[in-house]
Amino acid sequence: MKKNKNKKGGSAKRTVCQHIAVFIVSFIVKLGFHLLTVPQKITLARRVVEFMTGNPNFAVPSPTLADITTAIDALELAQQALPGGPAATEIRDLREAELDILMSDLQIYVEGEAKGDPEIALSSGMDIRDSKSPIGILNSPETLVAKQAAAEGSVKLKWKAVKKSSGYRIEATTNPAQGWPMVYQSEKASIQIYDLTPGTKYYFRVATLSHAGYEGYSPVATLRLSLPQD
Repeated sequence: MKKNKNKKGGSAKRTVCQHIAVFIVSFIVKLGFHLLTVPQKITLARRVVEFMTGNPNFAVPSPTLADITTAIDALELAQQALPGGPAATEIRDLREAELDILMSDLQIYVEGEAKGDPEIALSSGMDIRDSKSPIGILNSPETLVAKQAAAEGSVKLKWKAVKKSSGYRIEATTNPAQGWPMVYQSEKASIQIYDLTPGTKYYFRVATLSHAGYEGYSPVATLRLSLPQD
């Protein structure tokens, strides 16, 4: 199951079987990327690239700044092509999802390099969380629903938002007995996952994120993707 590399080399999607889950001990970066409009995402992403270029605190960014710049440019072109009908909108949405994932991965990298130091985190061009942000046990996500999206091999997930949550960890698998790899990290209570295998049954679950780590999981949602029609 995918979030694979795009044709330009950017790590835009992750495969359930390949993704290595990352546990962050200190959550200080506040990116909020998924909550922004497309123009805001383009502006913020370019700012982060500018701040991190040549920054000794981030010697080897992962993903690379070149891959992020490529994704920004692709999204900007797709946005400029609107309005252009359903196909143009779908391309824009895909490019947006690719940049979302790259920036989420970069946030994880910045968290790791900052090691809880707010000055280092701020030097990335990202914001940091309010020190008064809640710490402790939060509720588990509820009412997780998985529905097949319009694009072939894609699924929309939606759940009830958890008050005071810092975000969510989304896991998916085709066989729960073989583990639950993380496929996405989101700050809002809905996402769309692309490049799944038609005809395959998937299992999804979501965990709440707080400064204390990942909390309890939602009930499992299942969905068998439809085969493409001739």
